[in-house]
Amino acid sequence: MSLDAAANFARGTLAAGITAGATSLAVGTGEGALFPAVPFNAVVFDSTTSNDPMNDSSREIVRVTDVAGDVLTITRAQEGASAYAHNTALRRYWISAGPTAKLVTDVNAHISATGTNVHGLGSMSAQASSSVSITGGSITGITDLAVADGGTGSSTAPTALLALGAANLAGIMSRTDNALTLSQGTGTTPNIQGTFVIAPTGTNFSFYTAGLKYTKAAADSATCTVTVPATQAQYYIYFDASGVLQISTSPWDIASDQAAPVSVVYWDPVTGTGTKQDERHSAYRNRQWHNWAHDTIGTRYGNGFVGTFANTTLSITQGTIYDEDLVFTSSASAATTCRLWYRDATKLSRMQFIDGATTPYRAVAGLLKYDNGGTLTSVTQNWYVVNWIYATNDSAHPIECVISQAQYTSSTAYNAAVEPAFTNLSTREWKLLYKVVYRNINDTTPTFVSAVDMRSATTIPSAGVATLPASAVTFVPGGSLAALDVQGALDELDTEKVPTTLTITATAPLTIAGTTSADLSAGRTIAVSVGTGAATVCAGDDSRLANSRTPVAHQLDTATFHAVSGLTTGHFLKATAATTFGFAAHGLDAAAVGALATAGTAADSDKLDGQHGSYYQTLLTNPVTGTGTTGKIPKLTGASTLGDSVITESGGTVDVAGNFAANIAMNPSFVAADFTVPSYYNAYSAGPLTIRENINVTLGDYANWSVL
Repeated sequence: MSLDAAANFARGTLAAGITAGATSLAVGTGEGALFPAVPFNAVVFDSTTSNDPMNDSSREIVRVTDVAGDVLTITRAQEGASAYAHNTALRRYWISAGPTAKLVTDVNAHISATGTNVHGLGSMSAQASSSVSITGGSITGITDLAVADGGTGSSTAPTALLALGAANLAGIMSRTDNALTLSQGTGTTPNIQGTFVIAPTGTNFSFYTAGLKYTKAAADSATCTVTVPATQAQYYIYFDASGVLQISTSPWDIASDQAAPVSVVYWDPVTGTGTKQDERHSAYRNRQWHNWAHDTIGTRYGNGFVGTFANTTLSITQGTIYDEDLVFTSSASAATTCRLWYRDATKLSRMQFIDGATTPYRAVAGLLKYDNGGTLTSVTQNWYVVNWIYATNDSAHPIECVISQAQYTSSTAYNAAVEPAFTNLSTREWKLLYKVVYRNINDTTPTFVSAVDMRSATTIPSAGVATLPASAVTFVPGGSLAALDVQGALDELDTEKVPTTLTITATAPLTIAGTTSADLSAGRTIAVSVGTGAATVCAGDDSRLANSRTPVAHQLDTATFHAVSGLTTGHFLKATAATTFGFAAHGLDAAAVGALATAGTAADSDKLDGQHGSYYQTLLTNPVTGTGTTGKIPKLTGASTLGDSVITESGGTVDVAGNFAANIAMNPSFVAADFTVPSYYNAYSAGPLTIRENINVTLGDYANWSVL
């Protein structure tokens, strides 16, 4: 019987995806040479997020029957596996020719073979004689062969594993073939015990401790069950080196203990409830790696967990976190409740929790509470609290909220708040999601203020990691930043900020903290100088604002200086009382202005305009007004208007322009311009009459001009 050939590091990356019916696949250039001689079995799986095929539910075992360059001919669905398509976009698939169950089965069959010619040794009788004696199927007289000589250095499996350095193999083979339960046990409050069980979901499940494999079935419940004491504390549950489930208040030592961690439980004997954090890490990782990852990587955010917060509700969508080699995905439906945590005032070395909270805060009768040294205390009116939202590896309670351990007066104060302190509570597997701020306004329903998204923020485990200088932390810049590392970005931003050495100057009556200038690096107050002297201002109660002031002369004659509205045409500004005046209809008569009503003496005229009495004139009944040209004789141009006529008088000479009408009466003594007496008109004038030389006088037909 021959065994399949083997090769170290025989692994390749699929150059292209394959369907469930494909009979060949291609690997990367040159990777075909890494594989052993055909035939052999290999595992195909998705390695995008994990190099462990156990984390791919579509993993498949194939048999490679030919390798031609980088193309492998395969037979699908080997060793009970199913054929799957391995062609999801943006996924990386590996084919690895590592040991499978077939190899172990073939080896066992080879060892168990009977007959005189087995294992390629030929006939036993043909072998050279030695000190080895075989009697009745047992071998005696063999001394343990040292590891240095190719042996195990031991005659028993446990000690052989220790000698070979393989005893640190410990962990659960799979989390899908077993389940964890935590329930109330015996006792009554406040002394209720708990019962913790890990049981197979199918036929059995397997794990390793101290390098040895154990398989548990339903019949093995006695070695898979522990009682949680009726004492409030945190408990560590694990399989010991003998494969028996144990519980302790002391944490397991990941680096040296020969144990398989199962869960961390925080138990409250008063309510009979507790947490159940999943610690079923894989046996495929050795304990040295697990210890390193626990202290340096911790828990990391994967995706989802989108939070929405309001005054009276919370909602956090499905999400994924990673605890080293474990992947935890919350329920598909959004979480609308959380577990609230706060310190225990009676014993500050422990924490208390409240299950099923529908808000990410604690309030009693509308009064917002904060953790005041372990006592839930009402928040001062208009003050703030900062509560912390986490995702955890407890499938029953994936969302935890730690109540604010202080109250804050302002946004500056709550923005500076740091993560709370935890006492006797394992939080290495908690991933911070949000920093949520609420405010107490008038002791009514708490008011949501803000939520800072901390999902992608780095969570450094409490053990810490080496500190890097800011110049060593690089990133891809965005916006206007040009720097490629944190220190460079800080220096760049430092040159753009508002300088703290800027000086502002105030002139009277303004002052700055008692001076006229100030450095902005410190808080400053600008004040106004109040006083009675120059460069000061009056206060509201200054007596100078109430006493009489001498008015300054100013002009009142145009709207440019004093525009007013609401007046009525014809109204006068007059005294309305002994101490007031205003605009009103005049209501005047002659007596009111000291004038004569209808008649008077010359002396009375002085009362009108201050002029001599010779200018006095009785008021005309029908006055006629108008304008005209100097020297022109006026004429009525309307019922009560005057204008120029055609007759002009200058130096005693009268000029008439135009034609005379019938029976025109003319009395010029000197005719200086041509004129015509129209036909059928008779004109006459008083003599003597002088007609200027070269003047034409025209008489129309049947016209006459008589000089009397």
